[in-house]
Amino acid sequence: MNNVLMDSDQTKRDGQMLLMTENELLDRFNTRIQRANQIDVAVAWANECNALDALKTFAASGRVVRAIVGIAGNATHPNALRTLQKYARLRIHNSFDGLFHPKLYIFHENGTRYCWIGSANLTRAGFEQNNELVLESDDVGGTAFDWFETCWESLGDEENSGQVIELYERDWKPPQAWPQSERNDHRSSDHGQGEFAEHLSNWDSFVVQLAEAELYWSAKWNRESPITGEGETWLETITLGQRVVRREDWSILSKEDRYILLGRDPYGQLGSMRGAGLANNIFREDSSENLQIRRQIRKALQPCITASDNRFAEVACDFIEEVSSIEGFAGALATRFLALARPDRAVSVNRGSSAKLAALTGLPQTSLAKAPRKKGKSYLDLLHWLEQQEWYSNPQPRGPREKLYASVRAALFDALVYEWDG
Repeated sequence: MNNVLMDSDQTKRDGQMLLMTENELLDRFNTRIQRANQIDVAVAWANECNALDALKTFAASGRVVRAIVGIAGNATHPNALRTLQKYARLRIHNSFDGLFHPKLYIFHENGTRYCWIGSANLTRAGFEQNNELVLESDDVGGTAFDWFETCWESLGDEENSGQVIELYERDWKPPQAWPQSERNDHRSSDHGQGEFAEHLSNWDSFVVQLAEAELYWSAKWNRESPITGEGETWLETITLGQRVVRREDWSILSKEDRYILLGRDPYGQLGSMRGAGLANNIFREDSSENLQIRRQIRKALQPCITASDNRFAEVACDFIEEVSSIEGFAGALATRFLALARPDRAVSVNRGSSAKLAALTGLPQTSLAKAPRKKGKSYLDLLHWLEQQEWYSNPQPRGPREKLYASVRAALFDALVYEWDG
């Protein structure tokens, strides 16, 4: 295969092909987007991820995105469909006539079309975690574009997509957890519940302990990859939560948005607020008073989103103080919002994590989620302790998977200190 180029930085010529693995996909995707004036996408599944964020930015600049997305097996998240509905032209494939399973990306660039065909769905796992293989080539003869056009025209119009989303979102539940693979049935971690954080030193140890904890909870719950996988996992909650929390306007929230913000099933990682009646009502009922409280919380969160690393601990504590002053809210929920908004800097303090966090830091368990007051211990001390840990302060990720983990390392720390009482 003499015409395959393995250097993704080399300028492509007509008729040449580029074979890419997961290590190159996201960077190459962003490069293609910068050059394109239109993008067509046909994928089996889509979820909120960095690749979808890039498409959103592309479309927001006035350029055209057309997307055909499958919804078989509930593997596409409703929030991804809402994002595409808002920013792109979207048509949904119901797989009534067989499973819709293509992964096709067409980049229109000044009269030339380049296409990607391979294994990567428009998901976090597809672009940053799985072992993937994608072939980029010129769409010589327009065969890929012709296939897309035929499929696009067969699916009606965008108005039908809106109706499908309403029904899909109403009935959506996460895909049924994958069973343990045979090779994992006989594997287990050397550590027990809550012990993983005790073995952290540098960045490499953080990656190792994530894998150890993954094995432990996988065996405990009989689920594949309950920390970094897709579905009901820590990383899924963080990935979805960051995008919901950072929206400028919280006035219109879907059921999934509310559940993500408050940690309702299946987003209970980082602490579940299922029993917080007043807080749940504020995010469920769209009264003028509740909308005002949502605006107050979102406004107070903005300095945390934009804060420099050096300033983050201070403004995070200001946020906790503001939120804790609202009836029905407390520091635990405030730290959940912080961990979702700034997963690179903020730790969630919740019922499952607080005991281990107290043991590691020597701080009183009751003070971990509090704002500083006089000489008492607080969340500020917890963040200062975190800043002294090498794995946190000096991450050295290798490859897209570890870069993803590094970008959410503080929130993901919850998986290493979590103690399950079920």
